[in-house]
Amino acid sequence: TSLQKPLDPTICLYDPFAGIGTVLTEGLGLGYNVIGSDIDSTVIKKAQTNIEWLHTSKAKTGARLFIKDATTLTKKDLPENIHLVVTESYLGPPVSQFPSAQNMHKTCTNLRAYSR
Repeated sequence: TSLQKPLDPTICLYDPFAGIGTVLTEGLGLGYNVIGSDIDSTVIKKAQTNIEWLHTSKAKTGARLFIKDATTLTKKDLPENIHLVVTESYLGPPVSQFPSAQNMHKTCTNLRAYSR
């Protein structure tokens, strides 16, 4: 199925590692409502700036941002109507070498704790 246009304008996309809002702005460009969170308040402010710019240029759907560590999400943090979770995953601070597969798996396993 092509994602050039949303299948339903009520679809809500959530990015738990929003960063500066790349996934969110792409979702808005496709016509989705978006929710984004990140543990870093600095990047959430940058994401808000990017989304505000997009709204002034063309986006007509809604956006909500909040500061939260994705590994501590609860059902109370998100509305029931989230249809998609799209993310680039946690990229972390710059490193000189890649983390071990075991450490990457441990981090991702913690994210599975949130499910409906």
